[in-house]
Amino acid sequence: MIEKISSGIWKVGGGSWTGVASVCSDENDCNVYLIATGGSVLLIDSGSRAGRPLIEENIRQTGFQPEQITDLLLSHSHYDHTETALEWQSLYDPGIHMSAVAAEYLDKGDHRLVGYQIVGPEYAFELFRVDHSIEDGEIFNIGILDIEAYAMPGHTPDSMIFETNVEGQRVWICGDITFGKDTTGEFGCIGWLNMLWQSNLEVYRASLERMLDMVQPNFLLPGHGNIVSDEENIRQTVQASLATVAELMDNPHRRHFGL
Repeated sequence: MIEKISSGIWKVGGGSWTGVASVCSDENDCNVYLIATGGSVLLIDSGSRAGRPLIEENIRQTGFQPEQITDLLLSHSHYDHTETALEWQSLYDPGIHMSAVAAEYLDKGDHRLVGYQIVGPEYAFELFRVDHSIEDGEIFNIGILDIEAYAMPGHTPDSMIFETNVEGQRVWICGDITFGKDTTGEFGCIGWLNMLWQSNLEVYRASLERMLDMVQPNFLLPGHGNIVSDEENIRQTVQASLATVAELMDNPHRRHFGL
């Protein structure tokens, strides 16, 4: 099942995120998006091994073919967002773009930011080639898309916002920095905090404050759950995540890093 978000933008993969959203591919998938405009076909995050066949079928339902994918943009290193990056690369050879911080960790053989260690010893991470390491403030092009990158660490050191304009609609691709409403119908979710992937609440707060200082987009494409539309709703989303981070900082006993 696909979800058309706006002209040229589809959600082609994703799980329910504990019942919040409709399942697009596999229950354990992150959200996977397709942006097709001006001859380029951009896949955002790669999804899981279990979900990839359905993601490919969903891409076909948009009217495009998997072999038409020109580029793969990874929001951050986490295994649920990068698990099949090598498979996509091996099959269709899209250019892979991700944070320079993420690329540096991978180049050094340091897989903490991938986070697969929490899955278990049986998990096999497949290293992929990063074709473009993205710096904070960098503006780069994928086809006719101008994409501006903003480093937004906190959930992970390599988290970024990618801002672009798709057929007149301003879009933020935000990974796991902030999310839409949870199962209770409330905003305020943040990315899972864990010492393994070097979460940092103080840095997280600064990133969310930076987001609030920016002009809000028409669409927020998070790494899990539902898309958020409308500038005021998106501002409310970021404000609620900032309030969650502030509450955790004020109440250290409530901090939860998982490991």
